[in-house]
Amino acid sequence: MAATDGEYPATFSSIASVASEVAELAPQYDAVHIVFNKFESAIAYTPSLQTLISLDGEGENEPLMAYEFEPETKSEILQDLSEFMIASSLYCSVLEGAASEQSSRTQAMENASKNAGELVEALTLQYNKARQSRITTELIEIISGASALED
Repeated sequence: MAATDGEYPATFSSIASVASEVAELAPQYDAVHIVFNKFESAIAYTPSLQTLISLDGEGENEPLMAYEFEPETKSEILQDLSEFMIASSLYCSVLEGAASEQSSRTQAMENASKNAGELVEALTLQYNKARQSRITTELIEIISGASALED
């Protein structure tokens, strides 16, 4: 399942609705993987993969085997915890992705501003050279015309 159409900015409630759909489908699959960009710094992010553990409450590898639940509604509690874990992990990955996107946009705008500044300087220099050349040509013509009249 891939969720590509979400509201922006993402809220925990919108992510929780996606998580409930994932939690319903999760028992059909071996694992739930989340792929996202992890924010590292203002200029770097890392593509990441997070695999979520299963809280189905079966087998020797049951994560909450040492705990007792009262009343005996362990399956409901595990289902709620599983859905909350998926929602929290999805929300965290969405926030990491948003931070990565914002830092990339900021870096792109800084680079564009720097390149525009360099282009303005180069064009200003080229304009000034052309203007100076035109003024020099006009001065030479005036001096040549004045010297021709004197002769």
